[in-house]
Amino acid sequence: MFVMKRDFCLLAVFLTFLVSAAPVPVILDTDIGPDYDDVGAMALLHVLADRGEAKILGVVASNRHRDVVPVIEILNRYYGRPEIPVAAVKSPNAPDLSTTRKVRWPQELIRKYGRGRYADTTAAPAALDFYRRTLTASADGSVTICTVGFLDNVAELLDSPADDVSPLTGRELVAKKVKRLVCMA
Repeated sequence: MFVMKRDFCLLAVFLTFLVSAAPVPVILDTDIGPDYDDVGAMALLHVLADRGEAKILGVVASNRHRDVVPVIEILNRYYGRPEIPVAAVKSPNAPDLSTTRKVRWPQELIRKYGRGRYADTTAAPAALDFYRRTLTASADGSVTICTVGFLDNVAELLDSPADDVSPLTGRELVAKKVKRLVCMA
């Protein structure tokens, strides 16, 4: 079996769950769509949730391509978790891989399985708002953020000021609520 170097990074991301007895609260931040590795990441995360090792708090898109959120929702439905919150990057400067690659598999999934709550990525809630609300509601030092895509959402979170959701800045909120940030580069 041929395993690409990038796939080893995915395994390393999820090996962090092996040391915890309680389900690990996880936010997956993904650029799903241009290639298949993020489908594997989502599959592993859902299997960990099935085994009681992870609690999926949400899946956030770092690629603003219109089909990213519908594909995330298809995968969540496939694994029996259509209720998982989904959010998306809103910055007009964020990557949109539709302009750099011609990929057809996301469109085929959507054609075959339909769209979910959101017609396209632009209709999904903002990633920054999702992060701030979810972290604020989480226990201190409990959340693991796994990024397997662009870091625009994490950068925006870290740079965010205090707001009506939390009196903490993004850096303070992350320092207080996030136990681990696992990043695949």
